[in-house]
Amino acid sequence: MMRPLPWNISISGLLGLVLAALPLQGQNDMAWWNAIHQWDGQTHWTKYMTIAPAYLGPNALPVPELRPASLPRQVTGMMALEGHFSPGDHTQDVYAELFCPIGTKAGLRIYSAAVEHYVTDTVTRDLRASREKDARGVSFGDIYVSTEILLAQDREGWPDIMLGIHLRTASGDKLMAARHTDTPGYHFDLSFSKSIERAGRKLHTFTPFAQAGFYVWQMLRNDLLQNDAPSYGLGCEARSDRLRLRAALGGYAGYLGDGDQPMVGRFDLWYTLQTGWAINFRFQEGIHDFPYRSLRAGFVWEFNE
Repeated sequence: MMRPLPWNISISGLLGLVLAALPLQGQNDMAWWNAIHQWDGQTHWTKYMTIAPAYLGPNALPVPELRPASLPRQVTGMMALEGHFSPGDHTQDVYAELFCPIGTKAGLRIYSAAVEHYVTDTVTRDLRASREKDARGVSFGDIYVSTEILLAQDREGWPDIMLGIHLRTASGDKLMAARHTDTPGYHFDLSFSKSIERAGRKLHTFTPFAQAGFYVWQMLRNDLLQNDAPSYGLGCEARSDRLRLRAALGGYAGYLGDGDQPMVGRFDLWYTLQTGWAINFRFQEGIHDFPYRSLRAGFVWEFNE
């Protein structure tokens, strides 16, 4: 005959004790975070974070691409490796991009820093209110879908003008590690450029350009649901038969002043290896509210008809 459990503890009572202990165990696991940030026991942990480019990973809220008002004439793809370096955060990622023309005046571009590996020191971890104690790991990035439309091209007395409509999905993860925002976003921009032909010269095309737009992201705050930022850019591009060089300065300016006004300088080089294939190198320097120096190396290919 089975004897009853001592101290009048039933099976259901034991189960209740185990379930009651689970929340306590979760709190004990985050005791280090609770102590550092003086958690009040009620406020959600996301309210302790600053959703701004200065306090997130380098691929969370990047400065938009800065380019002349022109489009490739054929399907174009790109694969690259990138490194982002700051005193407290070293990140490496795989970048992918695909452009598909739609007629002669528009195109669809899909791109993403698809996967990144990062190592963050504890000072940066705590500054960002990250809840990942080890402060290192792998995260998956946001996917961007852009529609680009040429509004004016090759008109005498007019610059070329291109409209960009860019949507960001919420596919990026690791919000708790301050890597991505885990929210959708969007930005719009107008690019203006004018090419100057120099026949008989090695660098036979020179193209100054400017860009202006509007950049929006969600804030995870009850009092402020989103941040709205005008975006800007200036640059120039030079081309020869095999070589293309681009230098640009740009950013955007949020209205809170809490690390939401990033500015970067970029230098790009493309060199054509053979018809349809090129290599690309990029150097990017964070000037304000973007504490990273970045490098890119990759291949570009064109699917000719």
